Amino acid sequence: MTGTFSGFKALRLFMAACVLCSGLFVSFSAFSQNSIGSPETVFFSQLEDVPLMPGLTELADQTVFFDKPEGRIIESVALMGDASRRDVEVYYGGILAQFGWGRIDDTRFFREKEYLELSFENRDGDDVVKIMVRPSL
Repeated sequence: MTGTFSGFKALRLFMAACVLCSGLFVSFSAFSQNSIGSPETVFFSQLEDVPLMPGLTELADQTVFFDKPEGRIIESVALMGDASRRDVEVYYGGILAQFGWGRIDDTRFFREKEYLELSFENRDGDDVVKIMVRPSL
């Protein structure tokens, strides 16, 4: 009986090591363009599972948050600085998968019962990205 348990335990350890190694590879590839050497990942203040792309500056005072029985509705805004729209799309296209988001297209993602959408606009001469999370209908 102990031999079977030990074999099962060894198999579980091997599988855990494989998962960890694949996670490190995904992490490295997603962060390779934007955050190699970053001491820690910073998240939006109301979107604790959506990282703030390095180089963006959150405008926390412009965040809109509603918590409803159907799910949360959050709109967070960040100044893009020197980042282009394509830079932002590529970053979030790579990083959001690590947080369980599936990709619909360059600006729309889904997870469980939520949608996340990136939109871009110019406010008083500054380029901003808005990240909207809302329940799926």
